[in-house]
Amino acid sequence: MRYPRFVYIPQAVFANQKDDERIFVVARRHAIDFVISSWALVILVIAPIFVFSLGAKSILQSVIFTDVLSRDITVIFFLLYFLMLAIIFMTSWIGYYYNLLIISEEGIIEVAQKGLFNREIYEVLFDQIEDVSYHTHGFFKHYV
Repeated sequence: MRYPRFVYIPQAVFANQKDDERIFVVARRHAIDFVISSWALVILVIAPIFVFSLGAKSILQSVIFTDVLSRDITVIFFLLYFLMLAIIFMTSWIGYYYNLLIISEEGIIEVAQKGLFNREIYEVLFDQIEDVSYHTHGFFKHYV
């Protein structure tokens, strides 16, 4: 049986798993979702490099780098800028990586990572499900 690339059959178990419970699928969002959501961060990382390569380096050297204090403040500003971008990137990566959907014999478990230190786990057992319905709207409703 073949699964899409974003789905895999795990070897490990989750915390509340019963001894005889089998896990069928552990899935997360596709990686392209993370790439699309973090395109703004890529632009914010490339923008200072692009500005310096266009010739702003000579203007910056003549205005700011003449004074040692100005140079130190500029270096600290850029270090804080890239540190902030790294923190935002890591937060979005953790949100992507730790959001999971686990399907087992007993039910469906969703692990939702909310920020860096907050995780919520939702569990629905199959015998608790009473009704499942869906609606398709739009152009593709007759073809799916």
